[in-house]
Amino acid sequence: MSAENQAKAQIFPINALFSPNITQAQAHATNMLTQTTELMTTMSRELWEAQTRLLQVEAQQVAKVFAQPAAGGRPGEALVAYNHQLRESAERRVEHLRRVNDLMRDYSWQMLDIYAANLSKATKPIQDAMQRKS
Repeated sequence: MSAENQAKAQIFPINALFSPNITQAQAHATNMLTQTTELMTTMSRELWEAQTRLLQVEAQQVAKVFAQPAAGGRPGEALVAYNHQLRESAERRVEHLRRVNDLMRDYSWQMLDIYAANLSKATKPIQDAMQRKS
């Protein structure tokens, strides 16, 4: 390291790098774990409910597929109805996947927000020490 760079290097007290108050650090960690646990529980419940709804709809769809066509009915009409049901089922699946994707994206952003908020709290002593040194 050159003499010029050594002159510019700043030395911070050790308590600026680590929380001087262990109970405060534990409170931040507990708060973050509580928030993330609540978020994971909420997200899991919403995902479970979405999967349950999809399973119910798919079970109804399967029951329709295995139902026998009306006697004396025209086979072409039965095929058209079957294809219509398949299309509706595919649209429901796509809609479901979009909902799950939105749910996971929202979950990810909320987790990032929690992490960022707690990171700024954890680094506050370092920021304060840097401002005092300046």
